[in-house]
Amino acid sequence: MQYGTPYYSFNTTNTVTGAAINSTTRTLAFADPNASAAQITFIGTEDQAVTGSLTLTAGSCNGCTPTPAGAPELGFRSISFDPFTNVLVAYDPNTLSGPTYPGNAISLINPGSAALTGAGTSPYRIIAAIPTGQVGTGSYTPAGQTTAVTVNGPMIYDPKSRFVLARMPGATRSAI
Repeated sequence: MQYGTPYYSFNTTNTVTGAAINSTTRTLAFADPNASAAQITFIGTEDQAVTGSLTLTAGSCNGCTPTPAGAPELGFRSISFDPFTNVLVAYDPNTLSGPTYPGNAISLINPGSAALTGAGTSPYRIIAAIPTGQVGTGSYTPAGQTTAVTVNGPMIYDPKSRFVLARMPGATRSAI
């Protein structure tokens, strides 16, 4: 076991659930499924600065403006980087969905670039959220309890094959 002085410290909310590091750019991203703004935040580990945060709204993407403006998207829990293309994959397993809230969807996000010289770019969603067509949440009642707890399905991304694998809790199948 080793210990020492932390290289970089920062605060988050107590509801942050997903984090990923791009091994090429050394950018850290984390997701807060309960935030209605700045659901995804990026930190450049080399310059130890918040390089940007991204607020996700229904139908939003680079170059498209939903009319009317979409509702805030809550629920993005799992995230993963493609280090070769510098794209962040974010998964929202929420079963809530409708015309103003996609729910249970995958988002592809450009994390932007660090503003070391003041000329950085902001993060943005590349295309609107992609529905998985599956149920991403389930429930489980622990032994001796009477109240069920929500179980969210995990997501993983394989940069070699470029497949996103999302597991549906309580189901006997996975979505690719």
